[in-house]
Amino acid sequence: MNDITQLQAQIYQLTNELRSAQTRIQGLEQRKRKSLMTVAAFIVASVIGSWSVNAFSSHKTLLALSPPETQPTKIKAPFEVDDELGRVIMRVRDGDPRIDRGIYFYNEAGRAVVDVTSITEGGGGGRIRVSTSGAEKTAELQQATGITITGVRDSEGITINRGAKKSIVLGAEPGAKGGVEQGGSIKIYDGTEKLAASLSAKPKGGALKIFGGADKPVATLQTETAGASLTIFGAGAKPFATLQSDDDGGNLWVNDKTGQKVAGVVASDGGGVVKVMKSDDQKTYTAINAVNAGLGLAVRKAGVRLVFAGASGENGDKGSFFVYGSGENPVAGVTSYGGGKGLVAIFNQESRAIAMLAESDKHPGGGNITASAPNGDGIFSAGFTGEAGDACVTRKTGLWCMGTNLPLQMK
Repeated sequence: MNDITQLQAQIYQLTNELRSAQTRIQGLEQRKRKSLMTVAAFIVASVIGSWSVNAFSSHKTLLALSPPETQPTKIKAPFEVDDELGRVIMRVRDGDPRIDRGIYFYNEAGRAVVDVTSITEGGGGGRIRVSTSGAEKTAELQQATGITITGVRDSEGITINRGAKKSIVLGAEPGAKGGVEQGGSIKIYDGTEKLAASLSAKPKGGALKIFGGADKPVATLQTETAGASLTIFGAGAKPFATLQSDDDGGNLWVNDKTGQKVAGVVASDGGGVVKVMKSDDQKTYTAINAVNAGLGLAVRKAGVRLVFAGASGENGDKGSFFVYGSGENPVAGVTSYGGGKGLVAIFNQESRAIAMLAESDKHPGGGNITASAPNGDGIFSAGFTGEAGDACVTRKTGLWCMGTNLPLQMK
């Protein structure tokens, strides 16, 4: 038994020594592996550093060592692409004088329904067309129903065709001296290549024009710097009526067949004016005013005032009718005074009343006639005294009266 116990103890000791040796071997292997990784990292870093230095120091060398770029495949036009049944899908055209240079796409029926072409008219540019029933020839494509997008120097836009006729054109507004102005436009055609309506926008505003089967518009709606205007045209493209807004308000003008203004309604000076004029003489007119400067009706011929009927006085509380001669001062008039009394007067050139027919100041209900000198002094008066009639006259020798209750001046 002692021998067996001793043998077991020796085996146990050998086992422990074997385990210790394995542990030491694993530690050595790990240190070796770390050393190898460190060496490898150092080598990689050295290589990358070397590449970086070489890249910065000798770029031409790297370009020389890099492979050349792949050159694009070149196919000389014209050529076409077919499907598996031999039908043409696409053609590239070049050098044919009958057909624009570009790419044409075909439907199953063999009709060109889409083309992307370069064009030479209008300064040169490009065009994309999509049609419902295409054709190979350019002339037939231009007559096809569809949409055309064009970009050339003096005409950029989108055209919608119905058969051979234009229906709608969206694009830039052409300039007055060629080229293209800033802004855009929409043009609508009537089906016969004649313009039916157009909407255009420019930096200072926009305009809507309606045409009546001719090149000239029959109506325009336009924005302006100070407002907007609506113009209706008659025969011969002459303006027939204009509705306009400005800083003072709005105005409406009606023109005759020659385009001259003959009637208008104008907002001005805190009110309104209705004016009717002769077409061949704009200074001959009748005007009805309801403005701060006056209320009434005025008639002028060749610029000369003839008649005024309306409110007079400082507060405009008197109803008056004045007749004028060759100036701005009345020569005769009918007006109210003194709280509702009536007065008929004749005026001299200084606007002084020199002859008057009025209600008596002293005897209401009775009449009075007064004549004055050019300076306004009374020289004759006759009228009702309350019981009968009397008269007074001023002469060089003094005052002669048929009664004593008549004034020689009107107040």
